[in-house]
Amino acid sequence: MNNENKQKQTQKIDSFLGRGIIDESLAFKKEMAGRIEEIIARIEQNFDHRLENAILFLAGNGKDENLEDSIGFNWNDSRFGHSLARHLQSGTRLTLKQAHTALQMMQKYSKTQLEPNGYSLPRTWEEISHQYREREIEINPYRIHLGLQKDEAHDACIAILYPVNVEIPGIRESLEDYADIEDGESWPVSSDNWNCCYPFWRAEGLLAYAANEDWYIDPDIEAAYYLWQEEQKAGIEDGQISGLFSHSATPSTIDELLALEKEMARRIEEIIARIEQNFDHRLENAILFLAGSGNDENLEDSIGFNERDSRFGHSLARHLQSGTRLTLKQAHTALQMMQKYSKTQLEPNGYSLPRTWEEISHQYRERTITLDPYRGHMVLQRDEKHDTFIAIYFVEEGTIDDYIAERAGIEGWETWYVWSEDSPSGYSYYGYLLLRSEGLLAAAQEGYGDWYVDPDIEAAYYLWQEEQKAGVGSERISASFSPSATASEPASNDTVDPMGDAPLEMVKNVLRPGDYSGVWHGHAVKFSIQQIFPAGEFNGVGEFVGGPHSGIQFGFTGKIGSDGKLTISRDVGIGSQVARDANFKIDGDSIVWQGLAKGVGIGDVGLPFEFRARS
Repeated sequence: MNNENKQKQTQKIDSFLGRGIIDESLAFKKEMAGRIEEIIARIEQNFDHRLENAILFLAGNGKDENLEDSIGFNWNDSRFGHSLARHLQSGTRLTLKQAHTALQMMQKYSKTQLEPNGYSLPRTWEEISHQYREREIEINPYRIHLGLQKDEAHDACIAILYPVNVEIPGIRESLEDYADIEDGESWPVSSDNWNCCYPFWRAEGLLAYAANEDWYIDPDIEAAYYLWQEEQKAGIEDGQISGLFSHSATPSTIDELLALEKEMARRIEEIIARIEQNFDHRLENAILFLAGSGNDENLEDSIGFNERDSRFGHSLARHLQSGTRLTLKQAHTALQMMQKYSKTQLEPNGYSLPRTWEEISHQYRERTITLDPYRGHMVLQRDEKHDTFIAIYFVEEGTIDDYIAERAGIEGWETWYVWSEDSPSGYSYYGYLLLRSEGLLAAAQEGYGDWYVDPDIEAAYYLWQEEQKAGVGSERISASFSPSATASEPASNDTVDPMGDAPLEMVKNVLRPGDYSGVWHGHAVKFSIQQIFPAGEFNGVGEFVGGPHSGIQFGFTGKIGSDGKLTISRDVGIGSQVARDANFKIDGDSIVWQGLAKGVGIGDVGLPFEFRARS
């Protein structure tokens, strides 16, 4: 094998090894995050909860429920005190600002109400500061936020952040009317995309409106409002709020653990990014070329997708141009579609495609969808009654806008509703036929809010169209749309193979990293498996142990199918040799796969292949 062929073989093995390393890295990342959370939970069990217990007692929500009129927050502290109690009752820890302000407020009750009833407080803030953190606001781009902000001209204020999918003027008018906002009591905020700011004396109206409308409410607003009220009573300018809010917590073991977790996650992502740089991008490059978006931009009329493939092909190109990787289903369907262009357009222009799906399947993953209750979702779904269809999850459960049906040309019989209790996701949804894909996708993308659109819908719609043209029913979508890079079809333990009496589960799980004996095109070989993936895919290095090729090594990839049959492929530089779908049998304490190796240097007739594993 010359240096060029060795390099190609090394790259191929590295690619398979890379996916294995990525899977292991992600699994390690998840495991470490879980362990860190367990350690943090154990540390928090030993935290000082005297402040929290005292708050709940005065609010009448503690273990010793307060039913006496002489026990409780005074009128000035009642609003803030009960807001803290509700926060704690929800199972949420106090923020740094809430805790610091609460400790100041609670001191006045120490001698008169707390100590006589068996409650005490930390003596100083430094004793407990390490237990608390600044609140972290994860901005949801589809939900309105009411937040605490610092403005240079007005110091601290209450700010509104509007998402991109709402009509701001109407909401703002309703809010300001409800909260009795007068002219001059609002001003623009330029920091962090916050839209508008209001003074603290309008806090109660703003908070009430936001709660009614299910906005995100910054938990620190109530603390700031309490401090502002206290300052007004004492005749202090409201600038002191910033000073009182500039304290910090003492770094703790938890902070160090969270920093370690963050750093570990960053490094794993860097490793994954470097591995993915070595992936096979021939499919992606070919798609971009035919769509006119590749490095060699296609400007010839004779180059491009035909009319049948144009919609799906260009949707793939837009997906890639956005910097997003293809999903498992997108890539599998795309490779099927692109084969027809290989000889006529791709190869003459210096582009090529992977020969088989197995060569690249390890590079792709199923898309993951997390339903956001503040955003509409259009996703691909399947059930026994309707097979593959499009499901739409709406922000407001149980409602549907006539615009969707009108834009997509949907008739009444073409849709159905599934209640949350009958839905696998736990959310109610409307279902639509794939027949209406184009109208539904257009409605989601043409200004009807900001929807999440499942990237696999275009692939399913393309397959459905191909089946209709071929006169095939929709059943084929379920089969063709179920490629797996990491999981084979489940088989019951009592399923028996056609050539022996071995349960398939035992056959599919017999391989482990290590050495195995076998035969390749009639000559004895030692197969050394280096990496095994969950779907039964594996790779490694083979070595001839006798005959004219003795000592020659080669890389190989393989897979045990859902039916127990074995396929092994060997790259020989100018092509490949493949032993495909070799059947198995039981030979004493071994499982033996036997078949024919075919391909470059062997021919179509084939030569003997064998792979032997102890059961």
